[in-house]
Amino acid sequence: MTESEPRRLTMSDILEGGATLVARNLLVFVRITAPLIVPVNLVFIALLLALRYDSTPKRTGYVFIAVYLSLVLLALIVAAGACLRAAADIQVGTSTSARASLSFVRDRLISFLWLVGLLLAGIGPGAALLVVWRAGRLGSLGYLALVLIPLALWLAGIWSVALPSLFLEDGGVAEALKRSRALARGSYWHSLGTVIFASVLALFASVLGELIASLFASGSETVRLVAIVCGAIFGEVVALPLMAAYLILLYYDLRVRKEGSASIERDSAPIAGPSAPVTAPKTEPGKRRSPRR
Repeated sequence: MTESEPRRLTMSDILEGGATLVARNLLVFVRITAPLIVPVNLVFIALLLALRYDSTPKRTGYVFIAVYLSLVLLALIVAAGACLRAAADIQVGTSTSARASLSFVRDRLISFLWLVGLLLAGIGPGAALLVVWRAGRLGSLGYLALVLIPLALWLAGIWSVALPSLFLEDGGVAEALKRSRALARGSYWHSLGTVIFASVLALFASVLGELIASLFASGSETVRLVAIVCGAIFGEVVALPLMAAYLILLYYDLRVRKEGSASIERDSAPIAGPSAPVTAPKTEPGKRRSPRR
């Protein structure tokens, strides 16, 4: 294998490389996620406590909660997009900052929201039914699951790098979906497996904060609620950068598999794995390249 032909990354390379990228640049990602996630979740705690001890009708309170949960979801989506941009910049050795990443997402927010909505609409129902099926509570939804679960798995594979494609290449939502399908062609199982295991690891990181908080929470129900939400905040701050890093490494790996390293060099985006030789300029996952003088 020559230096101009970097080794294709395995799933374990991507998972290890993504974790390394986040660990080495944790402060950058915290500066992106914390200002968005922490305030909205703290206000959410205050809203729950106010409704608990207030005489506001429950129906009105539920409306407030639904509206505010929409704002929480928007904050999570924006933070995820900014983490994607920052992970891409870090991977190729470009200087980045929380402000620059958030500004990048702001300028492309409408397209990003449309793409996230399509991904959730296409993959979400099948993924939810898969969870219900594993819990043994599928019931009358069995026939629907036979259609939606395979559809979700198929879309998760072919659309695995649609989000990085939208941010890193010129084009809109439709182009990003087509680009992702083209890159995943011939590497479907690699793409699907990486997305599934990356999602499990990110979900574990998200839930871990809640579990730790619940173990140490004692006292009234209010104290436990506050502790669990604070644990969820910690989990979200870590999980979003992890998933973003995994997708970025998968995107570059698929480009090398499909187009060769020359296309990466032309875009000044070298691909690297935890133990994979790379083309010049050399870099490691999560480690910035020194700027040229």
